[in-house]
Amino acid sequence: MSVDLEKLNAEQQAGATHLDGPLLVLAGAGTGKTRVITYRVARLIETGVAPEKILAVTFTNKAAGEMRKRIEELAPGKGALVWVYTFHSFGARLLRQHHEALGLPKNFTIYDQSDQKKLVVTAMKELGLEDQKSKAGLYVSLISRAKDDLLDAGSYEIHSMTSIDQSRQTAAKIYKVYERKLQQAGALDFGDLLMRVCQLLRDHPETRAKWQNEFTHLLVDEYQDTNHAQYVLTKTLAAKHKNVCVVGDDDQSIYSWRGANIRNILEFEKDFPNTKVVTLEQNYRSTGRILDAAALVIHHNKTRKSKKLWTEASLGDEVKVQELPNEGDEATWVVRRIQDEVDAGR
Repeated sequence: MSVDLEKLNAEQQAGATHLDGPLLVLAGAGTGKTRVITYRVARLIETGVAPEKILAVTFTNKAAGEMRKRIEELAPGKGALVWVYTFHSFGARLLRQHHEALGLPKNFTIYDQSDQKKLVVTAMKELGLEDQKSKAGLYVSLISRAKDDLLDAGSYEIHSMTSIDQSRQTAAKIYKVYERKLQQAGALDFGDLLMRVCQLLRDHPETRAKWQNEFTHLLVDEYQDTNHAQYVLTKTLAAKHKNVCVVGDDDQSIYSWRGANIRNILEFEKDFPNTKVVTLEQNYRSTGRILDAAALVIHHNKTRKSKKLWTEASLGDEVKVQELPNEGDEATWVVRRIQDEVDAGR
């Protein structure tokens, strides 16, 4: 097995060949971040790291599948042994293995958002809150965010007491009943898949040591989108070997509404001293004018790591700005423009 690094540019090579110690890869849009992760995994295997000692984590099943496929192509035979998971699927695997330590049934059910909403409505009926049924979605969201912040029902109740927001105080009451009904059903929701794993590793030193020893190298994609639970899980698993590589772009952090904390990537170097930082700036996706227009918007961000994307592609067409009254009209306009281009054969 020989990994051909000639297919990577200089910055991508720097990320793929830094194998020991913490690594922060700041990857602008379209700069080949997944390529860096997959080549880095292949290089680790090539230099003698056991593939089952490597954990690569991303956010969606599609991204995990693509990453797994690329690793197997670069490291035939051994690549399939690398742990490639989404955060939630990794959490589910650990919880299945250690269900007894948390008092969970071995074959616990995982509730999706629809199941959660039904259970919240049931909890609201028990509390005499049927008149607020239309807010069930809001309460599901508040409970989910609480779990992202590693707040169990008791902790969230204390937090809600300091809030002037009546919805949070009501959510705290619902959360307690909701948790009881989850337990009675032998079920977990998506938030539990991370919160319960963090509790497992926090409260059971032998289990924590087992998994810290299990993985000598950890890689996390889209690190700018991690919430508090994902941050704690990453930091806990990497605490012993500190061979942790995170890849992301603070300029693409758009999920604060679902718990993502941009400070996780901005303060990575504080969490892991002696971090090597690699910045990917060569864009392979867009024309020059698109990058220049994006840069004019992005440079106004108050908290960001400095980077300036460039491309060998042409300048391309002039960028046109279209202002519309709302997101619905915006979506309709985009679809019509795409259809017009298709109809014109472009």
